[in-house]
Order: sequence, then structure tokens, then C-alpha cells
Amino acid sequence: MLSLAEELLLLALDDEKGTIPGSAQQALAYGLPAAGLVDLLLAGRLVMGEKKRVTVAEATPTGDDILDEMLAQIERSKRAKGIGDWVKGFGNGGIKKLRERLENRLVESGVLRVEEGRFLRLFHWHHYPTVDGAPEAKAREKLRRVLLEGDDPDARTAILISLARTCDLLHPLFQKEERKRADERAKDIGKGEFIGEAVAKALQEVEMATTAAMVAIMAASTTSSGSSG
Repeated sequence: MLSLAEELLLLALDDEKGTIPGSAQQALAYGLPAAGLVDLLLAGRLVMGEKKRVTVAEATPTGDDILDEMLAQIERSKRAKGIGDWVKGFGNGGIKKLRERLENRLVESGVLRVEEGRFLRLFHWHHYPTVDGAPEAKAREKLRRVLLEGDDPDARTAILISLARTCDLLHPLFQKEERKRADERAKDIGKGEFIGEAVAKALQEVEMATTAAMVAIMAASTTSSGSSG
């Protein structure tokens, strides 16, 4: 079974071009580590306690190298931090080459292929077109049944919906006339009925951390552009 981060990445990637829209890249930088943290919560490796601080409940490795790296860092931390702090920390380089590692994992499993080249003979690029569309199609179908047809989601699907909405990935999955209904349903699901109070609170922290990080990046970019002008 794919991890939440892998499913989120597949929803973001253009199947033919193998690229991620610029509008989603910043959010995904924080959405991917957020997905990993939620996977650790679901696996019972982490718990969220007082003041929404995350602590390790079970340090046994999961077998997923990225999740285990996150778990090890949280266990080594000298003080308990909120899940939003970990999202920002991991998204700002605390987990090295996170997206690239997930892409390579999906290449190794035959879901994606890698295309390489150089732009102006200087800048090396990698694109990841889809080879096996079944895993993404399965995820999309689950989201469609829940958001448009009214099916009750299991906890994992509800979490994927909330993460996709936070990363602004829902609208591209639906036709224009379907988007309002899908978004309203996603908001209702995000309130926690299907995922439990602890995970719902964690997702709220994730959304706030992701939004705050993107605002900070845009503000820094605007300041830099103004200074260079």
C-alpha cells in the first residue's frame, strides 16, 4: 500500500509531463512531511498530547525509511514540539530531498518513470511521467465517491482529502461544475467526524503550519523582488 505522502504526490504530478504545477509546489513541500507525520499518528508511533505537542509512543521502526527518519528525529528532540513545528522543520530541509526520495521510490515500484535532461545545458532536471496509472486512479476514485457521491470515507481517505485540500490539489481533480460541491464536502470531512478528534486537531495544526510557511515564503519573495528592483 502506498504511503499518504506517495498518494499525495501522485495527485500533484501531471501524468504525462511528470511535473508539478508551480502553484502546488510550495504547499507540497510542507504537505508531504505532514502526510508522513499523520501516517505515524495512524500507526500509533506518535501521540499528540497537551498543548498539541507530539511525542513518540512507540519507537519501533515502521520499515519506511522516511517515516523512520522522522520518528528518530522526534525521539531525539530535547523538547516536545507541536506537529506544526515539525511540519515546518521537515519542510524546510529537516528531511533531505524528501520529494525526490518519494519520486525515486515510485520509479522503483514501477508507478513512475524518470526522464532527465538539461535546460540551456546548465540546469539538470528530472520529470516523472506516470507508467502505471492504477494507484492514482484508485485514489482519485475514492475521493470522487466520497466528495461527489456522498460515500462515508474511512479515516485514511478522509485524511488524504484534508491534505489534498490544504495543498490546493482538489480542484484540478474535478470538472469546473463539480468543484464547489467537492470543496464543501471536503470542509465538512475536515471537521473530524471520520478521523477522530486527535487526528482532526493534528490536521488543523498541519493546515495552519502549511499556510503560515507559504505566507512567509511569499513575503520573503516579495521583499527580495522589491529590493532587487
